[in-house]
This record gives sequence, structure tokens and C-alpha cells, in this order.
Amino acid sequence: MTRRRTVVTALVLGGLVLAVAAGTWVEATAQAGLGGPQELAVSGNDAAPGVAAAALALLAAAVAAGLVGRVGRWVVVAVLAIASGVVAAASVGVLLDPAAPAGSAAAAATGVATLGGTPQTSELVVVALVLGAAGIALAGLVALAGGGWAGDRRHERSAAVPAAGADAAGADDDPAALWDSLTRGDDAT
Repeated sequence: MTRRRTVVTALVLGGLVLAVAAGTWVEATAQAGLGGPQELAVSGNDAAPGVAAAALALLAAAVAAGLVGRVGRWVVVAVLAIASGVVAAASVGVLLDPAAPAGSAAAAATGVATLGGTPQTSELVVVALVLGAAGIALAGLVALAGGGWAGDRRHERSAAVPAAGADAAGADDDPAALWDSLTRGDDAT
């Protein structure tokens, strides 16, 4: 898995999870005392608040994948796996018990957490579950096939830096060499 494909795939995955979380995950009817039944539409952000946070973590992992080297790749793999696991687990939680987020929404809307009938989940919950599984698969691919990532060595010291005192003879003649020796910690006095 190349670095570029990892970045693009993780960006798309994070964006899709954010979009899916904004949609309606649970539909229910709340029994309000005197007001009669009230239709509720619970978004993914309300039904499973961790999904939006996990989507942001996926987007952050995508950005990090473009910057890190071989060691940092393992951090990206961990973030991808954990964030995708959160998305999948939250989706399964809503699929198994849609009454919990519907009851919370009913209590917020009517003041009473009484539901009329069985809450229904939308297909977006299943889509979120599939996206979570895809993110876990992406983490596995990056772990297995991302070994060719080269690190950015722009800010590392090169091995070609001369030892202390190696350029002392030329330091008196060249102001730049004197400055470089001071940068390395060599005392010219």
C-alpha cells in the first residue's frame, strides 16, 4: 500500500464516516403526554457520538500518513484501527439497541422517555458498520504492505557532519564555517 493511496483512502473514509454520521440513524415515535405522538429522527451524531470523533481521527491519520516515515506508519496503523473499531462498535451498538438513543431523543424532545412502538434503524447504520470494517482492513493493508515508506530526513542530522575540530583550520578563513562550528557546539576560542 503506497503512502499516497493510504492518504487518499483514509481521507475518503473519514469524509464518508462524517457524512454518514450526519444522517438519520434511528426513527421512532415519542409518546408525549398531552401533545400526542411525536416523530423523532435521531442522527448518527446523537445516536453514537463517538462516530464523529472517530471520523476526525481518521482524517488526522490520513494527514499524518503523508508526513511520517517507517516508524510513524505504525502510529497511523494504530489510529486507523482504533478509530475504525470505534465506528464499527458504535454501529453495532445502535443496531442491537436502537431504543437507547431513541429514548434519549424522546426525553430531550418531550421530557418523557416513553416510546410508542419499536424504533427503526436506517441503512446508514449498516453503511457505518461497513465503513468501520473497511477502515480496519485499511489498517491491516498499511501494516502489511506499507513497509516501503521512506521517511522524510529533511530535519535530521546527516552522518556527514564533521567531528569537532575537523574544520578548525578553515574556520578562521571562512565565516560560514566558523558559524557552522558554533552551531555544532564547537568553541572557536
